[in-house]
Amino acid sequence: MPPRPGSCVDGDAALAAFGFVAISSALVYGLVHDMALSADGADYFAKILDNRDFVAYDRTRQHAEFATQWPLVMAVRSGVTDVALLKHVFAFGLYLPHLALLALCAFARRGIGMAMLLFPLASALLVSLPAAFVLVGESHVMALTSWPILFLLLRPRLSRVDSALLVVLLVAYCRMYETAALPAILFAAIALAQLREYPAKDRWPYLATVVGAFATIGFGVYGTLLPASVENRSDFVASIAAPCSHPAFLASLAALLLLGAGMLRPHRWPLAASVATAMVSPVLPLLGIAATAAESFDARTLTLTVLPPLMLTATLASRRSPRLDRARAMAAGAAIALLSLGYALSWGGWLDFRDRFRQVLAATEGYVPVESTPLHRDPYRWDWTFPLLSVLWSDGCVRSIVLNWEGARWQPFDPRVSLPLQRYLPFADPLRPAAPASRPCP
Repeated sequence: MPPRPGSCVDGDAALAAFGFVAISSALVYGLVHDMALSADGADYFAKILDNRDFVAYDRTRQHAEFATQWPLVMAVRSGVTDVALLKHVFAFGLYLPHLALLALCAFARRGIGMAMLLFPLASALLVSLPAAFVLVGESHVMALTSWPILFLLLRPRLSRVDSALLVVLLVAYCRMYETAALPAILFAAIALAQLREYPAKDRWPYLATVVGAFATIGFGVYGTLLPASVENRSDFVASIAAPCSHPAFLASLAALLLLGAGMLRPHRWPLAASVATAMVSPVLPLLGIAATAAESFDARTLTLTVLPPLMLTATLASRRSPRLDRARAMAAGAAIALLSLGYALSWGGWLDFRDRFRQVLAATEGYVPVESTPLHRDPYRWDWTFPLLSVLWSDGCVRSIVLNWEGARWQPFDPRVSLPLQRYLPFADPLRPAAPASRPCP
């Protein structure tokens, strides 16, 4: 029988939709303001345009790279040359996994309650948005893909479509990010428990899950022991505790823990405390307290420290088939909206950085040492992407290239010898020796 209007099931569905819209609005806000180009994003974008192919940074993460880059690769190969349009396509590719995989969560959670969708929403707030200055990173896709796999495994019975979807997701999951090894252990444990519940003819999806989990663990161990960058591995280990010292993350964690307590207890005070704590999130950036680019990069470690415990909690909660009454749904919606707003406001530093960068480009010509600009110590810079952003943020004609800091530990190219995107943008005369294939500025 269909649920009555105003029932818990309807409320759960409305809350899930509202939470998705709130988080998506924050993401879209950031992407519209070029956050796709922050951190490694500018390098990925330029390489795809120049090489007309995927950026294969790490074999153990290749499936995540395919998931975010394919719209841009297809657009470039189809002949699109408008850089402004291609930037939007790139941003769409980074957003698309959030849309597709959260939609798959809504499909996969059948039989375990719509309220379970609160967990992937909490994952977005605790794992994905804190690392939003590295939206190009593969860890986001891995964290998103973890949830539909978990929900499918928790379902009381799998249809043929469910089983096929589970296998496809597991194949993709095994080569997304090294920290996927921990959720894979949970997947294997659930699958082994489910094997005892079904006759032999219905066991193959769970056997496939065990195989996929061990493959994921294998790739994770391989990527950890033989990383594409030993320096990145060292940085990851050194950054594990870093997010726990940042007020914005702690406010989100406290608000969601109080919300969880309010879901379990008959008392309403944890719900009010959760909303009150979430109100801190949009206040912090107004006080100048926001994560820098480097602190956001550190937050990729949350896929190791926060994601697995959150998934284990979801597994235990699924046994209760949770439903939300009106008060709990309203409190959850308010907390999610406030936390999403807080993250969006915290990205204002990136907008200021982009505006200052464009002012420098408009006021200079030729090669400009970054040390002579106000960008040198900006907390939203990436030490080796100044020449790339100079090209991408030039207004119709590339007249000025801001050089990387001389102490940058790595540079992808020498901008005095060769510049990117020569087939796409015109370059002014002072830069023509490094861009001989480009057309001159009008």
